[in-house]
Amino acid sequence: MNAILPPSRLTAASGRDRDRMARLRAFLKNHDIRYPDIAEQLKPIEGKPLSLQRVHGMLCRNAYMEKTFRDRLLDLGFPEDVLPPEKPVARFPGLTAGRDERHDAATA
Repeated sequence: MNAILPPSRLTAASGRDRDRMARLRAFLKNHDIRYPDIAEQLKPIEGKPLSLQRVHGMLCRNAYMEKTFRDRLLDLGFPEDVLPPEKPVARFPGLTAGRDERHDAATA
């Protein structure tokens, strides 16, 4: 007897990513946009032109996208649902308001 198991979180995430990639491919095709066109439009952070591999990786392989690149693609008219989510910013507890409280207590 074969039990039907619910899909794992990994499978569900893969399914969402496949759906996003299908929407991305359709968007690119409908607007005649190629990866070299995207690379040309994105201003590189490091001052070097972006490689096609980096552009493809940002859109297709990464779980998250850098905020500057994501914002620029949104400005260019990309729908939000075809882009990977914005990379979360680390919030270290010692670098937030608690640090100021410790500093104030130490100087008092």
